[in-house]
Amino acid sequence: HIFPVFIIAQPIDETDITCELKFNPINNTNVYLLTTQDWPKLPKLIDNAIELYTTNKETPAFAVPTHNALLQPIQAETQLITQNTELQAILDSIPAVILCVNNTGHIRYSNSLAKNLFTKYYSEVNGRHIEDLLPIMKKYSDTITTCLQKKTTTTIEDISTDLFGANKHVDMSFSPYFDHEISGVTIKLENITEKLTKIEEKVKTEKAISIACLSIGIAHSINNPLSGISIALTNINNRLFKKDECNIELAKSCGCNLEQIESYMNQQNITKMHYDILEQVHRISTIIKNTLFFGSTSVERPMDNYNINIIIKNALYMAKTEETTHKHLLFENIKIVTQLSKKPALIKCNQIELSLALYHLLKNAGESLARVQPLHHKPTIHIRTYFHDQTCFIEIEDNGDGIKISNHNQIFEPFFSTDCKLAGLGLAICRSIIEHHHKGKIYPRKKINHGAIFVIELPMTPIINNK
Repeated sequence: HIFPVFIIAQPIDETDITCELKFNPINNTNVYLLTTQDWPKLPKLIDNAIELYTTNKETPAFAVPTHNALLQPIQAETQLITQNTELQAILDSIPAVILCVNNTGHIRYSNSLAKNLFTKYYSEVNGRHIEDLLPIMKKYSDTITTCLQKKTTTTIEDISTDLFGANKHVDMSFSPYFDHEISGVTIKLENITEKLTKIEEKVKTEKAISIACLSIGIAHSINNPLSGISIALTNINNRLFKKDECNIELAKSCGCNLEQIESYMNQQNITKMHYDILEQVHRISTIIKNTLFFGSTSVERPMDNYNINIIIKNALYMAKTEETTHKHLLFENIKIVTQLSKKPALIKCNQIELSLALYHLLKNAGESLARVQPLHHKPTIHIRTYFHDQTCFIEIEDNGDGIKISNHNQIFEPFFSTDCKLAGLGLAICRSIIEHHHKGKIYPRKKINHGAIFVIELPMTPIINNK
């Protein structure tokens, strides 16, 4: 039997003369082939090399005569190794997991991504059966057989798997290959999670642009008639309650005086209703301004330091009066429990916007409680504030119908709602105000029992010398 070894006998150091044996391809006359029969000669060759280098300062090379026919299979094997190296380099250049499986289901080739992925569990990838490496492939054994029979490529898109980590998405393709009597399938596994995330972000951006354009259009459409209502209310106020000469004379001509008119209006509660209408018009005007803010990212929002507890109380007042004004009475039978921190907490914010965000969360909780009536327990909303590491935490908790885990990533998207009667804009506005305008966070927290908890995180303004 021939046992070929390519060697160069070459001294390394002049002071401590040793020899280095190198594997080297046959590319010149100074490198020769040794057989197992020539091994006993090797020490003498090395000794001669050292002596020759010491005396002549030459790098020697020694030849052991061999038959030229021995070189041909060695050269063929060298060429095959080169081709396999090129094939491996091509496979490694593909940005996906590649597994080449023969017709018995055993892996012949794999790329570096596959080896990095599976060597955490197996010492070697090549040679293993595909179903041992990937048990999920038992589900697709018929697909592999069909690919080989029909000689067509099959792609299965968006498979949920934990192969690349928790909750990842993968595209899987099966491509047959044939070479004389050898046949098999190349399996490609591409992690598309990041690609899907980018697509989702693009869709969200497009939705945000759409809602911004829509909100700006609606705001401008409402603003014109609202201005007319506001002017009319101001005129009514001036003509009823302003004690000027003209109003006094007109009251006399009608057989009464302004005090009698005012007394009548108070007894009939007209004065209060009048001021309520003025307040609601002012609130609508404020919402329109906020909508224009929401629709434009370039508008600079006025910010100042406010006590978060006062903002929460304002939002509560807005929610209660808004619903009773429109006769929905969502909060009439709802118990509201406030657990607000007694420590002073200043938040740099736009007070109107933040009040609006909290209002939408409270309204969302009220609507959730209304959907599950009658309850076996008292419908309740808890509002809490606490602080940690210069961050203010606000929790709004209800014991309504709750939020499905599968909807957690969708509830903040514009137009998403589990109630067909609702537009699905409230939580989208909340997120825009809190995260985009105030650099905070808003997210739902999983609740063990019925109901939902929303958590808001906002950066606090440092309090210096108790001021």
